[in-house]
Amino acid sequence: MKRVLLTAAAVALGFGIAAPVLAQNGPGGPGPGPGRHFAMMCEDQDARLAGMLAFAEKKLAITDQQRPAWTRFADTARNSHKPMQDLCAKLKDQPMPTALPQRMERMEAMMQARLAQIQQVRPALTELYAQLTPSSRRPPTSS
Repeated sequence: MKRVLLTAAAVALGFGIAAPVLAQNGPGGPGPGPGRHFAMMCEDQDARLAGMLAFAEKKLAITDQQRPAWTRFADTARNSHKPMQDLCAKLKDQPMPTALPQRMERMEAMMQARLAQIQQVRPALTELYAQLTPSSRRPPTSS
């Protein structure tokens, strides 16, 4: 698998770009479905990110020359969680809204938090990407 694909996968998984939040909570809290997905997104964010970063670092076989760019990327990724952590804390004890406009409001807030993360991480990712070898930046070919 190409290095850039692994980096992109780690970033996408780490930030959980797709975050559906339109389903209602069932009795006793979030049940299966998007309402539960939101609750799960807020659980153990730091641990999941640490695992994904460790996996990506190993798969990319970061060299000593690439280490400073990797460290900046990993530190930035770790520090970028604040917007989502703040939103999770704010919405933790609030039930999923039942009215569509309020559910859309919640979805918009989540997307804004995710966008803030992406905007914070992108410069460090761009720097890391420039440190990868040219062959690792080519998209995979179909066989």
